[in-house]
Amino acid sequence: MSPILAKQVHRELITQLGPVLGEEGFRRIRPGSTAAWCKTVGERFLLVWVQVSRSGDPFGWHGTSLTVEFALSDSTVIGSGRPRERLTRLLSHEEREEIRRNQNAFISRLPPAPAGVLAQLPAPLRSSYLAQGDLRTEPYGDKEDVWLRYADARDLQSWLPLLQKMVPAAAREAEIRFTSVGS
Repeated sequence: MSPILAKQVHRELITQLGPVLGEEGFRRIRPGSTAAWCKTVGERFLLVWVQVSRSGDPFGWHGTSLTVEFALSDSTVIGSGRPRERLTRLLSHEEREEIRRNQNAFISRLPPAPAGVLAQLPAPLRSSYLAQGDLRTEPYGDKEDVWLRYADARDLQSWLPLLQKMVPAAAREAEIRFTSVGS
């Protein structure tokens, strides 16, 4: 496994998600290398951006993760605005099951945990570290915050078809939820 840098992740997602979000009326937020888009909704902006985890595995075994965020904001500054939600909380049960299947496929490809690392970890940390290799047997709940795991370019590529389908659908759902009465 050759790790993929966050900058490369954003570059790939800009290329892959830009066209499908463009079809939904989104435009890229610039400057910067972050994969981020906005769409005017009334007098506000619906923001969509990719967030790459800053707390991946420092030993390289179980990789890292990303999520896609959505917010309704008065400006085009990512991270601003309320209401705000993450991808899997905007998906249907069936879509979350697709996420779970892909997540489990990633976990199934993990090599055994590195023995040298395990020997150095205190027992409580060892069990939580090893848990990163456990398959998810229960469906994700609609309120659960799920980050999409990857370790290298191959893993990231496995997420692209799902993201190209789900991110535009989640953006439509976000717009409905965020602009409904009571938001």
